[in-house]
Amino acid sequence: MEKRKEGILSQYDKNKQLYLNFLKYFLNTIEGIVIEESIVLQSIESRVKTRESLEKKIELKEKYRSIEEITDICGIRIITYFSDDVDKIANMIKRDFELDEINSVDKRETDDPTKFGYVSLHYIASLKADRLRLSEAHRFKGLKIEIQIRTILQHAWAEIEHDMGYKAVGDIPIKVRRSFSRLAGVIELADEEFVRIKDDLQDYSIKVQKEIKDNDESEISIDLISIKAFVYSDGEYLQNVKESAKKASLPLLDISESKQEQEIFSLIVKVCNKLDINNISELKRIYFKYVKILEIIQLKEYEFITYVKTYVTTPLVKILRVLDSAASTDINSDMFITLYEEIYLY
Repeated sequence: MEKRKEGILSQYDKNKQLYLNFLKYFLNTIEGIVIEESIVLQSIESRVKTRESLEKKIELKEKYRSIEEITDICGIRIITYFSDDVDKIANMIKRDFELDEINSVDKRETDDPTKFGYVSLHYIASLKADRLRLSEAHRFKGLKIEIQIRTILQHAWAEIEHDMGYKAVGDIPIKVRRSFSRLAGVIELADEEFVRIKDDLQDYSIKVQKEIKDNDESEISIDLISIKAFVYSDGEYLQNVKESAKKASLPLLDISESKQEQEIFSLIVKVCNKLDINNISELKRIYFKYVKILEIIQLKEYEFITYVKTYVTTPLVKILRVLDSAASTDINSDMFITLYEEIYLY
């Protein structure tokens, strides 16, 4: 046993840099694919098992004859926000990498209704033949990596469970076992509910965009989703913003290019609530009531400014800020101009 252990550790020492390079290559590949698939992750963690950890594993298992039999020397942990993204990433890994089916395990699947605690998808994977033919990857032939995929809630459970030192039902004192089981059910339910909420929001967004494009806006209440849909989907609003920018010889930039995109939309919602603007139809009416005055002011203003950034939200935000200063949606032209100058010119 001791001789086998020393032989494996010697192989580890010899190939340590290769493992590090393999991990980096695999991590970069995974991150590139995740971006292509438009999956938003909470985090990706990676590690090469330390010599001390490997030595403990060999001593504990007492079955390894060579380092090739140990499949988790390199490891990646992918943490998602939503449980359905776990399945998307799992399918992506099956598609783009060689999966070791024998050593892979889905700990989410169990026939034991009393099982609780750490659930995660563990895949053992390697590079496919087509990738290994690439000059930068052929040296990684035969290397495997463990990929753990879990939601952020599953990760929280795993970290707490690890800190407490409990890994099986029998480890838990009987008096608190029921509490653990209840909590596990709550976490599983929360994962499912977050997916449902995400789907509901996506459905709502699609519905709102359609209603705005169809000019059926009177029943659309003000919120972050409806404001975004209005700015990006309302044909009359977009046409007016483009024409105004053209008159002032200003480049019209996509709001998504601004780091403050979320803050800008949140500001619009906040001001609408303060001014008691309750739906998109009302907001649109107010915008077109004041936009001509705004255009006149800005044409004069831009004669003295050499560089101005303007986004699709800029005129809407400026009008709302003026009205917010007046604490009213019904002011005359002179008052609008005075307040605008106080906010933007002095």
